[in-house]
Amino acid sequence: LVSPKSTWKIVKDAYGIEDIYPAKDGFELSPEEEHTLELGLMIAKGVSKRDFERVGCTAQIEPHAEEVISQLFSMRIEVHIATLSPDAIARIVASRINKKFKENNFARVHAPFALFDLDDKLVDIIAYPNIESELEERVWRGTEMDKAEVILNIAKKLNINPEEVIFVSDGHDVDAAKRIRTLAYKSEDPELRKYAAKEISDLREVLEYIKQQNFMEVKRENFLIRSEK
Repeated sequence: LVSPKSTWKIVKDAYGIEDIYPAKDGFELSPEEEHTLELGLMIAKGVSKRDFERVGCTAQIEPHAEEVISQLFSMRIEVHIATLSPDAIARIVASRINKKFKENNFARVHAPFALFDLDDKLVDIIAYPNIESELEERVWRGTEMDKAEVILNIAKKLNINPEEVIFVSDGHDVDAAKRIRTLAYKSEDPELRKYAAKEISDLREVLEYIKQQNFMEVKRENFLIRSEK
C-alpha cells in the first residue's frame, strides 16, 4: 500500500544498506539467512524506533488506497493488512490509510514485532505476535511461506472459508498465490502473475473484481491486503 519502495527498503537505503542477493559467488542464502544479515546490519548501524516511525509517517501511500479501503469497510467487508514490515512501521501506515485499523490495538494489522532497548535502538524483529504458538516456527520473517500461513490463520480465527479470501500482493508472494485467490497489483514477478487470479494496475479494480464475483451475496468476506515486503 506504499510506493514506490517497500518501507523495509526505505530504512535500508537511509542507512546505506545494500540489497543482499540470495546467490553470490556460488553460495546461496536462504531467505531467512538473507533477512538475518540485513537485520544484523540495521542493528549494527543503530536503527531506532524513531527511524521506523519516521518511515511510517512519510511513506507515500498508493493512489486510491484510502478510498478503496474506506469503501470496503463501508461494505462491511473484513479488511486486514498482512505485511513483513515491522509493526512499528505497519501500524502507522495503516492508521494513515483508515482509522479503523487502530481498533482493538490494531487487531487487523498483522506484522512482525520489532523489539527495542531502553534507548529505543532496534535489537530484534520476531515472528507475528498475533498467531498461535504452534505456528511460530513456520511463520518467519523473510520467507514466502509465512505470508500464506498468516493469511490462512486469520481466516481460521474469523471462521471464514479460505475460498472467500482475496489477497492483494504487490511483491513476490508466489506461495500465497498458489494457495489463496490473489490479485497481483503492479507486480513485476512473472511467477506471481502466473498464479494470480487477476493482474491489476489500479486498486479500484479490487472493488470491480468483488462486484464481478458477486461477493456481496456472501454474508461475510475476509479481504487481506499486503502493504509491502
